[in-house]
Amino acid sequence: MNTPKLKGYGFKPSDQILIDYLRDRTLFGRDYLVQDIIDLGHDICNYDPWDLPSCDSITPSDSERFFIYPKTYKYANSKPKVIGTPTGQVLKGEQRQPMINRATKNGKWKVSGDQVDVKSSDDTKQVIGIKTRLYFRHNSCPNKTTWTLYQFELVGIDPCQDKNFLGKVIMKKPTNISSNNIDDQISIPQVRAELGPEPLVETEVTNEYEW
Repeated sequence: MNTPKLKGYGFKPSDQILIDYLRDRTLFGRDYLVQDIIDLGHDICNYDPWDLPSCDSITPSDSERFFIYPKTYKYANSKPKVIGTPTGQVLKGEQRQPMINRATKNGKWKVSGDQVDVKSSDDTKQVIGIKTRLYFRHNSCPNKTTWTLYQFELVGIDPCQDKNFLGKVIMKKPTNISSNNIDDQISIPQVRAELGPEPLVETEVTNEYEW
């Protein structure tokens, strides 16, 4: 069961704060009491996005959910490597990692655009992490859905420690309704009135359900 949020409550952390949280948790074992970041304990692709914990309560004004989950590679013999240097510098060609599992039961997450460096908020502007944008595509539909995932990871740390992603899942408000998707359609029964030669007579309508 989802706990209702207080009116006016908002959890809108910056990219830097999310990377700092992931780093503190990964390197120092600091697990802050942040109720809005859910520890899945297994690969996020074990779920379709709409089946993720608390995603059934997403609304236009509360459309973001945050998760910690382990990196799961597409091939069992894949090995991670260090991204960047201890100082945070990401060298050209070093952002390429073994293939991550992106497939869920009913679709897959597809990478959209280039990875983006997340830099520290201080004057050094050191690269402290990487953000990847993905969108969800359903197997039965060629177009992307309204689900987006921003996936955060650390740079310049030992691969043995670099085991988790932090993900921000967003469901954007659809701009239109596809006639090809029956789940998006609402069938409303139509009442057809037929007028005969008889004069119209006012009748009393009763409600047998006592509403």
